[in-house]
Amino acid sequence: MARRRTATARTERAARFLQSFWRRFRLRKLLVRQRTALASTLQSRDSNLSSSAVPCRHRIPLCRYGANCPFRQMGRWRFRHEGRLPAVCPDVLLEQRVLAQGSTGLSLATLLQPWFAHCMPDTIIVHDPYLAGLRRSSEFFPACERLEPDELLAHVSAAGMPATTYMLHFEEFVQMAHAGATRLRKIQLCTRGLLRPDTPAGEVLLTWFAQLQAQWAMQGVELQLNLVRQLHARKLVLVGASCTLEVCIEWGLAYHVDTTADLALRPECRLCRRTEVHVVSHPAEWRPQGTPTVAVEEAVAEIAD
Repeated sequence: MARRRTATARTERAARFLQSFWRRFRLRKLLVRQRTALASTLQSRDSNLSSSAVPCRHRIPLCRYGANCPFRQMGRWRFRHEGRLPAVCPDVLLEQRVLAQGSTGLSLATLLQPWFAHCMPDTIIVHDPYLAGLRRSSEFFPACERLEPDELLAHVSAAGMPATTYMLHFEEFVQMAHAGATRLRKIQLCTRGLLRPDTPAGEVLLTWFAQLQAQWAMQGVELQLNLVRQLHARKLVLVGASCTLEVCIEWGLAYHVDTTADLALRPECRLCRRTEVHVVSHPAEWRPQGTPTVAVEEAVAEIAD
């Protein structure tokens, strides 16, 4: 008898639990239906208000966020929006990898050639804040560290930017991109333009870049220089007709070991530093934002002052 009563009690508790679960499930389902119906009603009301030309005494004010209103994208908004909700193309992470310390066979051409074929870029935007900085593997680095700003500018002008700074990697990148991207027409470089924190490259950088521009203009590639005061991230933006790829390399173009012996080797034979690489796909019209760019002449004049 005791066993039968225990089994009966367990059965009753299980039945009550199932009934309670079923009631909660139906209630939640009803709430979801109500919220969906309310969202569609508000959207239709919003479209009617935006298309109606009849003035209303209690007209809903226009949303200050415009087409990029985050509340409208979630389906919860109170203010009026003009037009329909734009289609949002989410960003897609295509690749995430780590280059091992001391690995070889990983040149820029090896890393970027699959993505050149993926989006067929006609424009490449290079973000690297430290390309104009003094290169530690240069034979002139110990002397340049002790020079005064004026003496340093004169020394870099005589020795050349590639021989003293990381612009050597930018020259190699332009050659590689021209050979690998068949539709390439423009390369835009964004950097701080500082040899040292207290010494802007100024006219030395502009003179060298003008020579590089003339050299590649004859081959149909336009080079553009932007001096960005507050630039921190290193990335390559491949702008194609169908999509835009953002290649984030932890150490930028200079991800190989910075030694004289290593730079003397071919790019595929150089040793890599431990480097994280992320490749993100964006819509075709996407461009990197949030970095204030200014004209080169204005930036040089302001830094010099």
